Parts: sequence; C-alpha cells; structure tokens
Amino acid sequence: MTTFNHTRLSFGLCQWLSLLVMLLIILPSKTHALIELRTSAKTNQMTATELQDYLSRPIHWPEIVASSNSVGSLENDDYNENDPLQVGNQVKEFFGLNLLSVTWTCTKNEPGKLVVKAPEGLPSIAKECSMKFDITDVSEDGEATAKVVLTMGYDPVSPIALFATPVLVLDNWMALKVLLPWAIKQSNK
Repeated sequence: MTTFNHTRLSFGLCQWLSLLVMLLIILPSKTHALIELRTSAKTNQMTATELQDYLSRPIHWPEIVASSNSVGSLENDDYNENDPLQVGNQVKEFFGLNLLSVTWTCTKNEPGKLVVKAPEGLPSIAKECSMKFDITDVSEDGEATAKVVLTMGYDPVSPIALFATPVLVLDNWMALKVLLPWAIKQSNK
C-alpha cells in the first residue's frame, strides 16, 4: 500500500514557490510580459449606448469597482469626472485608502468601445495599464440585453503586480457581475 506524504509535498511546494519568488525578484523588467484579464457581463437594465455612457463617466467607477476609492480631475484640466470621457481627457483614480493612484487617459470612446490607458501605471509596481470596454447589444430570449467585455491589461514591473492578479480577477468579476447591476439599479430609482 502506498501512502501519501503531505509533509514532503508541502516542503516541495515551498521550495518551488521560493524559487519562483527569487526568479521574479531578480528577473530584469525587460522580461515581463503584458498580463490581460478578461471579464464579461450582461445586463438587461440598459442598452449598450446607455451602458457605455454610464461607464465613460468616471464618477461611477468607485460605485462599481471595490478597490476604487475616488476619482478626480487633474489640476489645470477643465475636464469634469461627471461628464463622459472624450479622447484626450484625463482622470486620476485613487486606490488603497487613497495611497495609490493611476492617471487614466481616454484614447477611444466610440460606439461599442471605450479605452483608457495609463502608460505610467503604478510606479515601481505596474506600467502600460489599460482598460478596454467592448459594449454591444445582444438579444436573449427576445429581450434586449447589453453585453460588456472588460479587458484589463498591465505590464508588471514588480512581483507585487503578479501576486495581485488573483485579486484583480476577483475585483473585475465583482465590478461587472455584482456592483455594476446594483449601481445601475440605484441610479434608475
């Protein structure tokens, strides 16, 4: 009879994990690759056009993204975060008890597509950050439904960004599947 040695397995996993962490720390940043996380959801509460308008107004982001604390316009900028983003508009989003921030620039806002990018990202953590929203009308059982696909991308420059990936997956899932429908329902009251 063969017995399974849990201690040996645990020790082996710890060795592999230690090796992975050491490699992540010593690898030069040029070896990092862009990470893309994709999340999708459907809502019958809005058309695609209405949903895109809602998502393009940064004032709504803290309502639908659990990790987002607040958004604000940049100094010396006439843009108001209550307005839909237009190409070239910038907005600062604050995270982690307002200790971290990303400055997003709208690079595309046309029917069915909203793209914001932050080339600087989070200094020493991630760069080339992006959020791409593909928004379409679909029909399900004869009912008009809007579908949104969020593709979040970033280039990790620190192991912190790699270890944050599962948290971002959960954050994006909660944003589109739970908080977005709730926020839309609240705004329709």
